[in-house]
Amino acid sequence: MLLGAVGQLQFEVVQHRLKAEYDADVRLEGCQYTGARWITADTPAELRAFVDAYPQRMALDAANALAFLCTSPYDVRLAQERFPKIHFHPLREHAGLALHNAG
Repeated sequence: MLLGAVGQLQFEVVQHRLKAEYDADVRLEGCQYTGARWITADTPAELRAFVDAYPQRMALDAANALAFLCTSPYDVRLAQERFPKIHFHPLREHAGLALHNAG
């Protein structure tokens, strides 16, 4: 599981709350990714071509929305140049994707 946060303190707060509220021991490890962009495309074929080109950088969030993991702003710029018909959104909501309750 990947957990994104702004600053080390937020990771520590999550770790503390999981222990205090659920008695869950959590081990946090760093990773190479520093950001994510939710992606959309005009056609399913364009989206599939992008996912096929970057399978190791794809992730699904809690709403099952597809996100591109990046290590720097350069990653996003390069992907945009290679795939101009892919739309990169800094927030899921900017992509028009909402978190729906399964129920």
